[in-house]
Amino acid sequence: MKYGIGLIFILVLLFLISCSSQKLVVEPVSENTFWEQGREYVHHTDGHIELNICHERATGSTMIFYFEIINIDSMTIEVDPALFYYSYAVAPPDTCGENTRHKITGKNPEDEIKRIDKMIRDEKDSYASTLVVDGVGALLGAVAGIIDLFFSDSDDEEEDAEEEEESTYDPDQARYEHDQRIAALEAEKYYWENDVLRRTTLSKDDHCGGFVEFVVSKNAKTISVHIPAGKSDLCCDFTQQWVTF
Repeated sequence: MKYGIGLIFILVLLFLISCSSQKLVVEPVSENTFWEQGREYVHHTDGHIELNICHERATGSTMIFYFEIINIDSMTIEVDPALFYYSYAVAPPDTCGENTRHKITGKNPEDEIKRIDKMIRDEKDSYASTLVVDGVGALLGAVAGIIDLFFSDSDDEEEDAEEEEESTYDPDQARYEHDQRIAALEAEKYYWENDVLRRTTLSKDDHCGGFVEFVVSKNAKTISVHIPAGKSDLCCDFTQQWVTF
């Protein structure tokens, strides 16, 4: 009986573990922060640019930050999120960027847009090919049906009708699924074209803002986010931990 209770306890524990999930919590190290719409922003400047940055969310293997950059220098600068990166060590560094051993660059929006455009083309080509194949199949099926009228008996006709009913192709359903896939890809493309920070030239007092995505490192304890732009290479530290709930 004692072993039975222990086994039940282990099974319940394994069940609870399997039902639990983890959430990535990212928090700024800097005390120079402010809150807006429930998000904690870090404010940083070096006399050339002003930066406001916050961790927006983590989705699966992706970590998303929001950046707002203001050019306060007299010189024109270029902001390119493809050059943004974060570095990290397993143990938290003493100062920004020190003792880091790994570097992960942000996703390039232009590459993502090209990737999605290719997926849209492939989906449309695949659907067009399916229509051609289905059209040929329908034509051959019609010809076969005419032949069967002359050479098959009634029992064969009943069996063929049953097989045809089981394998009936629904063009409306196929069209609906195709449209859904295209709509999802178009929505993703819109996000990369309009919500994400893209390569931008800033004159004095100009500003730009948007999301930048990074691949998550599950081993990192503290990450140092680097923002190279013009003469600047600002850096903001964040701690990250996985919380089970």
